[in-house]
Amino acid sequence: MKCNLRCSTFMRLTPFLVSLLLILCCASNMYSQDFRYIDYTIEDGLPIELTKCTAQDELGFVWIATDEGLVRFDGEKFKTYPNALYSPYVKFLLLTGNKRLLVAHDLGIDEIISQPDTTFFKPLIAGNREISDTTLWYPKKIFEASNGDWWISEPESVVVYRNGKIKRYKFGDDYKSNSFTRSFHFAEDIHGNLWMISYTGALFRYDNNSDSFEWMNTGVEQKINEANAFVITPSNDFYIGCFDGLYQISMDYNHVVTEEKLLAEIENVSFVTTPNDNGMYVGTWEKGLYQVLFRDKGVFVQKLHENIGLIVNHIYETKNNDLWVALDQGLLFLEQSFLQKILFKGLDGSPFVEGIAAYNTEKKMYVNTRHNVFELTPNSYGYTTKSIIWQPNNALLHIANFNEKVWIAVENEVQLYQNDSLITKYNFADNGRYIFFINNDNEENLWVCQDYADGITKIDAEGKIMYYKEEKGILKDTRLKVVRQNPLDGAVYAAGVGNSYLYKYSRIADKFNDISLKLPFESKKEFIVEDFTITKNNSLWLATNVGLLRYDVQEKTIEKIDLGKNYSDLGVRAINVDKNGNVWLANSNGLLEYDPKNGNVFLFDEKNGLLAKVFNYRCIHADENGRIWGERQKD
Repeated sequence: MKCNLRCSTFMRLTPFLVSLLLILCCASNMYSQDFRYIDYTIEDGLPIELTKCTAQDELGFVWIATDEGLVRFDGEKFKTYPNALYSPYVKFLLLTGNKRLLVAHDLGIDEIISQPDTTFFKPLIAGNREISDTTLWYPKKIFEASNGDWWISEPESVVVYRNGKIKRYKFGDDYKSNSFTRSFHFAEDIHGNLWMISYTGALFRYDNNSDSFEWMNTGVEQKINEANAFVITPSNDFYIGCFDGLYQISMDYNHVVTEEKLLAEIENVSFVTTPNDNGMYVGTWEKGLYQVLFRDKGVFVQKLHENIGLIVNHIYETKNNDLWVALDQGLLFLEQSFLQKILFKGLDGSPFVEGIAAYNTEKKMYVNTRHNVFELTPNSYGYTTKSIIWQPNNALLHIANFNEKVWIAVENEVQLYQNDSLITKYNFADNGRYIFFINNDNEENLWVCQDYADGITKIDAEGKIMYYKEEKGILKDTRLKVVRQNPLDGAVYAAGVGNSYLYKYSRIADKFNDISLKLPFESKKEFIVEDFTITKNNSLWLATNVGLLRYDVQEKTIEKIDLGKNYSDLGVRAINVDKNGNVWLANSNGLLEYDPKNGNVFLFDEKNGLLAKVFNYRCIHADENGRIWGERQKD
């Protein structure tokens, strides 16, 4: 069978979930990756805690290089192959471009032929404890060039494997490595040139015409002590990880150095992953694990793991952007969270987000805390946040948006802003208490739900106020909590408390009609619809205090949804639907994804990256890019 890794549940979710973003307030304005950490040691089945390298094959099995032989992990248990190779001292693993899995050990290079129920090991290049022209001498690392050549590092030389034969390029004692795992490192630039750096910091370029290596004067060779990592970016910047930190070298087309600098002061760099547009991961000897983020204003360094004693030997990034980290202390798995946190801090220091609104034309988001409104603008690495409204003496309770207009519920009044400036105010102190919910429809009407107020209120596009109470179809003493519009036919619905829990607005009559149906169950509780969402098949999904219900508008039926014994009867605080038709709902256990097609339910909680399980009411927003936004409730 194929590998059944612990992260396989998330892999299955990938087609349904584009991205899930969690709105939080923190003391940073950066956007970074979040992970869940799993440690593996001897107690979990490793034969030895020292692991040197990892790679994942096409079946999903994770292979680990150790001094006790090769180890395979299937997601549940480890299997050791102590006698599969001529030497148990395994140094490196490489998955080639054509998906061959190579393993380097002290006495040669083999291929791992992984099959669902068995594994074969095929010797490819023999090794020897003595140097010869036909065998390898303690190979440490393998690099595959774009032309298919395999370049192999040895303690004092490098070897190319080409057309079934090897050729050795010797270097003097000045470039000799005294490390058991590091010697020469290879990388290829965007023009197909092969580059190599020695452990001592000397940079070389391979010349195809002369079949030799040319030393390059970089200006940083004297500064580099113990070059343990070397990568080249798509923009042709060279990164060298060494004892003193992470260096960057830029060159022109003629291979002349145009800039050299210490990019990040991370001590004892041991490994660097290939960078992308957002950044890269950096491992160290005993100084921890880091993420280096590229930002418009420079480089931001974030520590990923608090254990500064970690000795990182290798980092493997999977197709799903998870990380396997080979350590002296075992194996560390960093599972990417689908919860992307937008981190920012209000001027008031408030850790509580009250509302979210989307400006779809500009793809911006608006978020309000108790005294702040923020504008979130997408960029290449996430979102830039800017405070646009600050009211230290008032409570900002909810937010809505239509094009360039931003509406704010401020205690018992509604304020309209445009271009960050206050345009007008509407005071509803005589109608009730706090305004807890506002929402726009596509005709620029703003619908207002107010505590201790009968019915609901509308502010139309011209600024006219209209009250919808008993004379407009809403029964006396009816408390409505939420108003939303069907994006397909433009129908406006309102939902709330009691037997008359659902209304539909008639534009022709300018009134609401009670379309509530008898509930298909008995309940001693007062029935409350906290939120609802509408899907393409004209179903209204009701988030209620007794669970999830589906109201069919066309068939005029209502049913309670079976979410399993753990979730079916729990109250639902918020709900929305993504572009794939999956229903997202928040309850006291966390955030649930429900697939109406097959009935599958998946829970997101603290194990998946949530900082708290309880969400705010009416807090889930689905944007046009398929992302789900959620607000964490105040602790």
